[in-house]
Amino acid sequence: MAFAELRQRIVTGVIYVAVWVISIAWSSPSAQILLGLFALAASYEYLNIVSVSRRQKIIGMSVALIFYVSFTFYVLQPDLPQAWSYAIFLSSAFSVFLAIRLAMRLDPLSFELPWLSFVFYTVLPFTLLFSFGHWLGTYRSEYVLILLLFIWLNDSMAYAVGKLFGKNKLAPSISAGKTWEGSIGGWVAVGLCGLLLGMTTDLFTPFQFLALGVIVAGSSTVGDLVESQFKRKRDLKDTGTVLAGHGGFLDRLDSLLFCVPLVGLFLLIVKPL
Repeated sequence: MAFAELRQRIVTGVIYVAVWVISIAWSSPSAQILLGLFALAASYEYLNIVSVSRRQKIIGMSVALIFYVSFTFYVLQPDLPQAWSYAIFLSSAFSVFLAIRLAMRLDPLSFELPWLSFVFYTVLPFTLLFSFGHWLGTYRSEYVLILLLFIWLNDSMAYAVGKLFGKNKLAPSISAGKTWEGSIGGWVAVGLCGLLLGMTTDLFTPFQFLALGVIVAGSSTVGDLVESQFKRKRDLKDTGTVLAGHGGFLDRLDSLLFCVPLVGLFLLIVKPL
């Protein structure tokens, strides 16, 4: 990678992370707006890739907006509704379905009604992510920021270790760049970070933090492969060009979209509604 390209990638990455962290940490409304914008951007990009008709695209974006706004405002009710448990189970089942299609070497995101089914992939995870910040009734950005930290740490370490030491391909028929060495490097880094947070914060026990790290690191890797298979089936290198040096929104959000539902299951177990 040329120095200019690497510098562009770093600058874009820093700005990207800063926007996320500031918006999530600032307040619940700023988090709601940010997540909504990313949900709509990811939805639009997805609909462009699957080449639906203009009418289907309008319907899809309208459904995405209505779904996100109504469900996130639903979260803001005095008590987090039990309905979110069902939303988490439904979204988790969809993630498992994508993983099964990936294992079968099928296009994981090929459906008869792409303008409707895409809501489960690009919108529902963002509504769930917003609910994590309100899990205990009052807004606590830590629950969202820790998840983001684990995802970014896993992606960054997997990339760095893979570049330096990667020799054995993780899934060569899906993604030529991913290696076992890089993936293990990301998993170990997240595990160590989880143990450190468990010893220095009171959000979860060290064991719970470690379990959360394992869930995030493992599911992030699968989510990355799901999106890679999605692109490969369409002969795409990136899902877009909006994020200089990083590709499109789906390229940056693939891990998040897949692992959020599984993190929701974790929260249901350790901190029941």
